[in-house]
Amino acid sequence: MKAKVFAAEIVFVRLLLPWLAGMYVSYRDLYRPLSGLLPISMILLMVLCFVFYTGFTLNRKKYLSGMLCILAAYTGGAFCYTHADERLKKDHFSRLNAQVFLVKIIEEPRNTAKTFAVTGRVEATFIGQQKFRTSGKLQLILLKPVQTPVYGDVLLLRGKITETTRPLNPAQFNYRNWLAGKNIYHRLTAAKGYVKKVKSHQGHPIKAFALSLRENCASVLNRAMQDSEARAVAATLLLGTRTDVSSEVMEAYAETGTIHALSVSGMHLALVYFMLDQVLKQFTHRLFKRWLKPAIAGAVIWLYALLTGFSPSVLRAAVMISVFLIADASGRNTNAYNTLAFSAFLLLNFDPFLLTDVGFQLSFLSVFGLLTFQYPIYCLLPLRNLLADQLWRLCATSLAAQISTYPVALYYFHQFPVLFLPANLFLTLPVALVMYLGMALLLFRIDFLGKLTELIIVGMNAGLKWMAQLPGATIDQIWLSPIQVALITVVILCFTRAAQTFKAVWIWLALFSLFTLEALFSWKNCNMANRRLIVFYSLHSNYAAAFIHGNKATVLSDLALKDKAYQMAVKPCLDSLQVRHIKLLPVQQVPARNQVITFGNKRILVGQYEPPGVSDQQYDIVWLHQVRHVTAKFQGKPRLIVADATCSRTVTAYWEERSKSAGVPFQQLKAEPAVIIHVSQ
Repeated sequence: MKAKVFAAEIVFVRLLLPWLAGMYVSYRDLYRPLSGLLPISMILLMVLCFVFYTGFTLNRKKYLSGMLCILAAYTGGAFCYTHADERLKKDHFSRLNAQVFLVKIIEEPRNTAKTFAVTGRVEATFIGQQKFRTSGKLQLILLKPVQTPVYGDVLLLRGKITETTRPLNPAQFNYRNWLAGKNIYHRLTAAKGYVKKVKSHQGHPIKAFALSLRENCASVLNRAMQDSEARAVAATLLLGTRTDVSSEVMEAYAETGTIHALSVSGMHLALVYFMLDQVLKQFTHRLFKRWLKPAIAGAVIWLYALLTGFSPSVLRAAVMISVFLIADASGRNTNAYNTLAFSAFLLLNFDPFLLTDVGFQLSFLSVFGLLTFQYPIYCLLPLRNLLADQLWRLCATSLAAQISTYPVALYYFHQFPVLFLPANLFLTLPVALVMYLGMALLLFRIDFLGKLTELIIVGMNAGLKWMAQLPGATIDQIWLSPIQVALITVVILCFTRAAQTFKAVWIWLALFSLFTLEALFSWKNCNMANRRLIVFYSLHSNYAAAFIHGNKATVLSDLALKDKAYQMAVKPCLDSLQVRHIKLLPVQQVPARNQVITFGNKRILVGQYEPPGVSDQQYDIVWLHQVRHVTAKFQGKPRLIVADATCSRTVTAYWEERSKSAGVPFQQLKAEPAVIIHVSQ
């Protein structure tokens, strides 16, 4: 019989839910105009709690005290998230119109082919000869050749800050929101001559030590391994540095549902703790076993978390292991759900912007799934054979994590790895071996261990690449709305509750949610069948225009399917529209008479706009393409003029001025958002 869970055992679970609700409302800016009232609201709430509790015997009416606690947690969450935004501070650097900044590098710089991407904290700004102390984070783009920046350097920079830009194309990765999740809203680009290093070694000494140790460990891996892909995967598994992993390897792991192995997470920390626990078990003294063992284990766990960069999943695992160690040392029992909620509560108070971090969400959802689903799934198939039983236990673990995370994973990554179960089973033993052999290599510097680790990683990568290439290995182009994600989650929870309570009401609720979900999918498919769209993409150096009919598209572009610009800007839009048949052509190959394209009820003139003797409204759209000189007079009046990146600045400026004077909308695709046009039959 299952033991009853008392409310006091899950106090953080009960507080976390309204706390998250308050943070989410604040994140969505639903009451930003009232954000200044939050401190006053919290003070009034505390006064009301005191008055009601003492004067109206609130302690005898538990539902009222519970409601006040929920309200307090909700208000606290909203207050916590709103006031974590550094832009609200009076000394934020963006409030001053300065062009000289004193910036301290607070993260390890990222080295690319032409730039260094640096996260810095603005310590001061200068206006004339006057210095102002400031606060706030800033993204720096330092153009090469420039002196290599290092963590802890203090730089004096001259330049103009700009706000981070929104994505210019539909369904493109929102880099602005990603930076906002790190409390970064502005960027500054500086070249050599506008950057001067004034101080060094000004970072936190513990973090500087961890980065130095990580660099030393990376050099050991580089010396011990010859294969570049194996080195990159080893550095990712052991040290948390994913920047050198090739796109081919990343795609293989993503398409087989094993991408979590390339993010240092709770699994890696659990392997470290298991090895440490086996070593410390050899010391049986009572004092050591009760106090020194948890202290040593906790110190090593947090040192490893620091070494790997304190990712959200690692922090979650480190907090949970620390709570377990403290409870074990003090002889207390812990509720796993309460420990999980406490970890989330602690991390969200430390950094409220983790709420929108995908790694944070997936990490906690996967552990929730393991706690909720793993044991019931395991009990479905009792096996007597030890090997078969262990394999089924691993299958149950993988299924439990997949069930709890796949709605959110579909929402963010838009694909489902069909072979996630065999791929995770295949990966379990090699990952453990790589972790243990890699740690031994870093500790003892034995080159033979490096060769063995390299051999295992090469085999592991080859196996996953082979699985990823199998027919039907991945279902892609899955684009869900938040409502659809919520309905899938409701279905999972209702079926789970029905299995626990054997009540029909949960089955009916799950079936109703399934019916609603299917109705939404059917409505979307019906609308998609006969749609016609024209999309002019915003590209910096190239051009692309998609003519979409149903699930087919003709894309006019100078890009190839494998080009980075196509993968980053064009493909996400086509995937979100579930376009499965793509014909890619340059403009010169389009069968068009006099460079005129007819699509539905739209007529598009491609090239220089100089149709002699043409009446108004002859063309709906004028697409200026590869126009280098201004030679034509402005005549006619189309409904829209677009200029792609192949046009010269002179031509773009000329047509923009002429179109404004004629009252015709004009879109410069090199710097402005993409244009989407709905076309009738």
